[in-house]
Amino acid sequence: MKKITRMTINVEWIKSRQWGFNPHLAALIILADGTAFRTKVYKCSGCGYDKESTVISMLFNEHLRDRLKHRRKITAPYGVYLPSNDSAGYYGDGIGIDCYCRIVAWLGGKMTHTAAGKYFDVYEIKFKS
Repeated sequence: MKKITRMTINVEWIKSRQWGFNPHLAALIILADGTAFRTKVYKCSGCGYDKESTVISMLFNEHLRDRLKHRRKITAPYGVYLPSNDSAGYYGDGIGIDCYCRIVAWLGGKMTHTAAGKYFDVYEIKFKS
């Protein structure tokens, strides 16, 4: 897989009669060679957990999981789960947005909350080259 340099994450909050507002996340991913693509839409519902960080974990587990290979378990921030063998780990869900800001920093990038409204949030992630 080609190296990801930037991600723009758009979260739209859709109202459900049963579960209140639920996040629908789609992202624009820009690769090191300048090509870009849009992801599928990640959704979740329910209550009693952080739904926004759950859809972000779905995105990260699909597109940034390879960045966990060969990482040391002892240095991983909360929300990153690394197995004791050499396989890639995974990103936790329901852990909160602040944890994802720390995870992105640990991966060598910066996550910024660039826009917000009543029914949307936008995050920009930039990775160092």
